Amino acid sequence: MLKTVFQTDIAKERMDPMRAFMGFWTIAMLVHVAHRMHWFESPFYIAMHIGALAFLIWPRPQLFLFTVIMQLGACWAKLPSVDNHWFYVWLANIAITCAFAAELVRSRGKWNFDASQTMKNMLPILRWIVILFYICVLIHKSNTDFFDADVSCVMHFYSRISKVPYLVSIPNLSELSLLTKQLIILSIYGIFATTAIGFARRRTWFVGLTAGVTFHLMTGVLMAHFPTIAFALHFIMMPLLIQTKLIEHVDGKLQAWSGGRLTLLRLFGLYGILWTVQSIARYWILEKFGMDDFEWHYWKITLRIWLTASIIMMAWLWWIIYSNKWHQTVEKKMSATPVWLWIFPILMLINAMSPYLGLKTRTSMSMWSNIRTENNETNNFLIPNGALKFFNYQDDVVEIKDSNDRRLRRYDKDEMLIPWLKFKRRVRHVAERGDTDVYIRYERNGEIFEVKSAENDPVLTAPENILSQKLLDFREFPERGQFPCLW
Repeated sequence: MLKTVFQTDIAKERMDPMRAFMGFWTIAMLVHVAHRMHWFESPFYIAMHIGALAFLIWPRPQLFLFTVIMQLGACWAKLPSVDNHWFYVWLANIAITCAFAAELVRSRGKWNFDASQTMKNMLPILRWIVILFYICVLIHKSNTDFFDADVSCVMHFYSRISKVPYLVSIPNLSELSLLTKQLIILSIYGIFATTAIGFARRRTWFVGLTAGVTFHLMTGVLMAHFPTIAFALHFIMMPLLIQTKLIEHVDGKLQAWSGGRLTLLRLFGLYGILWTVQSIARYWILEKFGMDDFEWHYWKITLRIWLTASIIMMAWLWWIIYSNKWHQTVEKKMSATPVWLWIFPILMLINAMSPYLGLKTRTSMSMWSNIRTENNETNNFLIPNGALKFFNYQDDVVEIKDSNDRRLRRYDKDEMLIPWLKFKRRVRHVAERGDTDVYIRYERNGEIFEVKSAENDPVLTAPENILSQKLLDFREFPERGQFPCLW
């Protein structure tokens, strides 16, 4: 495999922005699988990883498209219970697949189409998906609880980071004054605002890039999967001319330092091989020995190595752009993108605004934002309660009073409310497990219901259409008081 990476015909192939983005994006998908250990949850995950590794070793658009399509299948199979960032990748990959399809149609089915034109088709679409992501994340965080130091998700993350020191130790959360906590919260909110505004204006892309990379490097203390995805998308936020110059500069430096033995293409291949080997080794050891302590220490060490390398690389790339005054470059308008591709930024906006539309509350990019829109209440100070609400999925809620099923009984114990649609899914899961005589007493819309055999109840076990089953997911939430930091 290593010999293949260093084959002359592959190593001499020209690196361009299209191939660079495909490499970064493929690596991001590899890192997600390694972090979440999804290996055998679906055949799509195995196929996706094989396709990603094959592309990094032998970079061909067919392999990249295969990898992207396998991610679509892997995510669909796991919906609705997926991470926000994995759903984000899923939406972006649908747009990427359609951009490829548009170019294939234009080239009459020929695979040797113009890669630069495909990049130009994708860039405006993906850029607006990124911009809308950060704008909507900022909207989600514009709520009273986010700025309340007692419950803010910023303090939740700070507490987690303080327990995993990296390079330097930071004070424990309990040691911080209220003023310090508020300043930290305002700083994080400011970083998101700077990223969103910076990316939204063509002249300030470098400001958005700097703010975004800084934030995601901070989260790298706890995770690698989402920052890697963000870095890949941040690459395309640079003007196309700067992408080309940066690639040529870095490729030239790598070849000069290595005597011509190392190029960006070779580096991508080596990265894919090393990440795959360590991921498989970690999975095998955990499955074979079930060593929880090993899992923690192994992942912590791996994450530290990745984060250190990422900080060095990002600082170097930032300096290259700044010192050469490339940050002053403004992107020229590109040739027209096929009009129908603009449906994807619109879908991204609808998905991210779902909480305010009365639709779902999960996979809506509202992670760690403290936002509340359920049960006819909201804490958002930008969007009044009900201003955009067209659906009532979040307001039709159930309070479980009692049950002989321990999974359902915990909602009563924890005083949690659950949306009606998700409550019915929970009951269907009970029925699918083969449990019998499941007793539930619950309240819905002020009325008490008592069911002695829930697994046979026609209302609770009624089938759900495939679209709502896959695309709508909801959080359980506290019956009263402030929300804790919820995913």
